[in-house]
Amino acid sequence: MRGVLRAFGWTAVGLGSILLGAYGLLLLINARDEPPSTQARHLAQVYAQRPAVPDADNGVLYVARMGLPTGEGTHPFAELPAVRALTHACDGDYLQCAQALDDDAAAVASRWLADDAELLAQYHTLIALPQWRETVADDSTSLPPYQHAMRGQRLLLMQAWLAARGGDAASVTLALDQDLRFWRRVLRDSDSLIGKSVAAAAIRRHFGLGNLVMRELGAGRADAIPAQWRLPLSEEERALERAMAGEWRLVDASIRDVVANGRESADATWLDRLQRPFFKPQASINLAAERYEGLAKASRSPYPELAAAVARADSPTVRWWQWLFNPAGRVPMTVASGHYGSYVFSVADLEAARGAALAAATLRARGAGVANMGEAIAAADMPRDPYTGLPFAWRAEAGAVVFAGHDPRPHLYSYRY
Repeated sequence: MRGVLRAFGWTAVGLGSILLGAYGLLLLINARDEPPSTQARHLAQVYAQRPAVPDADNGVLYVARMGLPTGEGTHPFAELPAVRALTHACDGDYLQCAQALDDDAAAVASRWLADDAELLAQYHTLIALPQWRETVADDSTSLPPYQHAMRGQRLLLMQAWLAARGGDAASVTLALDQDLRFWRRVLRDSDSLIGKSVAAAAIRRHFGLGNLVMRELGAGRADAIPAQWRLPLSEEERALERAMAGEWRLVDASIRDVVANGRESADATWLDRLQRPFFKPQASINLAAERYEGLAKASRSPYPELAAAVARADSPTVRWWQWLFNPAGRVPMTVASGHYGSYVFSVADLEAARGAALAAATLRARGAGVANMGEAIAAADMPRDPYTGLPFAWRAEAGAVVFAGHDPRPHLYSYRY
């Protein structure tokens, strides 16, 4: 019995020595932090070199002032059931929206526009501004109140729909052109993923409701198709470099804040103190920079190569030995693997949305017959799906031009003919 206890004791001592040796080795490996990486320096430079914008021209500053009534009242008509029903019907499902836009909807929309005339006027002023520059990217709470701009866009599109019902093609074309030009500018110049996502959502709504506005004008109106609809998204518009630079700044500021608070805290547990040597602030910042710059580069890939490029950048392979250095800092980036690709595709899908909406408008302008729609949509001069180079699909039962989005969140884009 004594021999067993002695063996157990030596085993325990041996295991303890191994653990202490392993811990010591890890301490040695993690003795020093990294210097700022090439990717971190590049993202810092991207952010620092954003062009200056006069305050009077900056849409960001104007959005911050939107929705503040100059008189009393809170636009009660916008809260009535009839308006809520109309906005719900036209909130993303544009086949359903096409059925909801009838004479009763026109009466509701007219009263709604009159009641919310102040916000509509503000939105018209906003989309006429020539610049967009998010002024602070160190704190996500500093982003502008986008909800007022999005509500103003809905009002403008309903105003354009009423103009189309009245046959005012010139007003329709002007409104749609100005609206899309503005949101494409926001898409290009956003310095945060939130700003980029809001712009993408606004552009999706623009084509969804804008298609129904154009449909209201009827056939034979090729001259009314907005010029912005015919202009493909540029590489700069779909690139995520500026947004990723802003996102990286948030990570950088957050990590430095955690480190500063940790040093000042007297409440740290023994576990916190034990793992603290294995969290390297700059190395963690570098990991974020590597991921974000990789995604920014992937976002510029040709459409057929985009999925593979995003997969490589968003879910990089981590070798076992890489976990020996900065393991506490590597965990969050590993958990986040695969979560950023949706931002790339939500923007890239906009080119397909533009093409499908333009296809529906072009077919309508040519007076294409439903029976021959397959042949008409495959004509050589018609827009194509940028991912495949193939014609857009025709969904006969819905009477719509469609394409399946590549965003990981399943979405079918449908544009009623």
